[in-house]
Amino acid sequence: MKLSAGQTVAITGAGSGIGRALALACAERGLNVALADVDAARLEETARRVRALRGVVSTRLVDVTDRAQVLDFAHSTLTRFGACHVLFNNAGVLMLGAIEEVTPRDWDWVLDINLRGVIHGVDAFLPHFLERGQDAHIVNTVSLRGIVASVNSVVYCASKFGALGLSEALAIELEGRGIGVTALCPWAVSTELMEHQDTRPAGVTRISDEVIEAVKSSSQAAEVDLWMAPETVAQLALEGIEDDELYVLTHPLCRSLILERSERMLESLDRLARRHPELASVDISRPEPSGGDAS
Repeated sequence: MKLSAGQTVAITGAGSGIGRALALACAERGLNVALADVDAARLEETARRVRALRGVVSTRLVDVTDRAQVLDFAHSTLTRFGACHVLFNNAGVLMLGAIEEVTPRDWDWVLDINLRGVIHGVDAFLPHFLERGQDAHIVNTVSLRGIVASVNSVVYCASKFGALGLSEALAIELEGRGIGVTALCPWAVSTELMEHQDTRPAGVTRISDEVIEAVKSSSQAAEVDLWMAPETVAQLALEGIEDDELYVLTHPLCRSLILERSERMLESLDRLARRHPELASVDISRPEPSGGDAS
């Protein structure tokens, strides 16, 4: 999809980090930006920076866990600009820590924002895209941790693997209908997700200083600077839209991690073939049963 001045983008989680960088990158291209965030002060700061670029902007306080608020954001965007061309489902939170320390409240908080928030965004904007019948695009901010798991990240990975699966299935559903889908999968990005945890609600576990230090130490042990500026991620995301890329990854160094995961899956198939050669004759060319995997 070609991005052109005068088009409109809607961005959740626009108050900081990648969301703010996306807003500024779009404004620099002359796109109208509809911004949503749960933090009023940070949202207004992003809007101020967009205006400084002479960008056209609207703002809405939105908690993406509330479907009605996301629907209202879509309605206000369409009322203000007449159409929306790109949706960035970007709002997200980070949860790191040992699994035995995770609480039910943690699970609810992370899944409601990182996964259900994406679902709400799709539900709110997709009908407009389909009705308009012109090129549109949905970008879901996933993570490398939606592809490859890591230590201290069970809850976070569960939410991001779900967001990636949603994106992949949505791309299949919308193929040939003029609506592209991109899963933005950044690795280490210099945002406020770890250090600034002031917006966490009561009862949600904070990321410990020990875990934060461990993450930083692992990056330093790589002997390269893994931490990427949000502005770079935003530019990669816009390139992904224009190239109609399903996956936008940010770090070439993650190739080995992805290959290792894939190789373990293929090794499982090799073992299966050795132990059960009779399965090799199963005809996989037949149409998949309705509903897919019944397991």
